[in-house]
Amino acid sequence: MTQFVADRDDRGNATARCNCDECPEQIVVKTNYITRVGDRRPIEINKTKALMRLQDVGWTYVKNVLRCPKCEANRKEKTVSKEPTIVTVTPPAAPPLRQPTREQKRLIVAALDDAYDMTNLRYKGLETDKGIAEMLGDGTMPGWVAAVREDMFGPDGNEEMSDLAGEVKDWMNKVDMELAAIKTAMLAIEQSRAEVKKYQDRLFKIAAAIGPKAERV
Repeated sequence: MTQFVADRDDRGNATARCNCDECPEQIVVKTNYITRVGDRRPIEINKTKALMRLQDVGWTYVKNVLRCPKCEANRKEKTVSKEPTIVTVTPPAAPPLRQPTREQKRLIVAALDDAYDMTNLRYKGLETDKGIAEMLGDGTMPGWVAAVREDMFGPDGNEEMSDLAGEVKDWMNKVDMELAAIKTAMLAIEQSRAEVKKYQDRLFKIAAAIGPKAERV
């Protein structure tokens, strides 16, 4: 179907009969002809002017396709429907942390009564939260033991760790003292070397003054 057809109205004015490319709808708009009277070429309308008239009444011309207002509305509706729908998915809530049963709490307290030194506020021997949990078994978690210990007994740590920390501290003090002694000895050696250098310089001066005779000295 031809989009633009040259025509004239009842008064002889130049017009363009415009046909929708997607339906039988037609419209006639005023325009002018590019081809002059007497020209042998086919009549050619002023397409630019015709499109301006069409735009005023809701027609569109997109990618060489002429559409009436109804077809243009349908095109826009299809375009919107093709756009992807964004769906927000809320991640599932994290499951609640597993909690000890009353029986497990009682067993933890009983185990801590035996393994924890309330006087020094530490585990006896090599015991730890993890060790208590493994001893009780039945799914007992070290975190449960730690929570009961902090709430009812005292801080973490054990006898072996405290003793080892004390030994490490003693050894570090001993090393520091030995390093200080070495520094003092090195300072004395440097001072002695400086004194030796003074005597050596005096000896060289005397030898230079005596001359060859100094070789027999």
